[in-house]
Amino acid sequence: MATIEFVRGEGVSRTFRLWRDRAMTQPFDLTGYTGKSELRVVPGESGAPAAQFAVECGADGVANAVRLSLPSAQSALLAAKSYAFDLFIAPAGGEPTCILRGTVRGAERVTIWP
Repeated sequence: MATIEFVRGEGVSRTFRLWRDRAMTQPFDLTGYTGKSELRVVPGESGAPAAQFAVECGADGVANAVRLSLPSAQSALLAAKSYAFDLFIAPAGGEPTCILRGTVRGAERVTIWP
């Protein structure tokens, strides 16, 4: 389980590293993989998601890194509350696998700056 926090109107990005083993000595090569990650108020609800993360497999040229990002324009449209999310990845032409689930928490900005 992962928790990602954001402030409405600000972009958020979170990078995860994937490993083949618990000792984290064998990186999982994401070359050729694609991903999809949606935010929903209730897991499994039908209809359009509240938002969708952009997913970058092999982020920053690191083969086992996957980045989720949500631009500021999209976070501005979300309410300041909790959402469920999951992350699916799939090799080219392969079946998708859920590798991560968690919560996204939105908050309002506290300090007002000119």
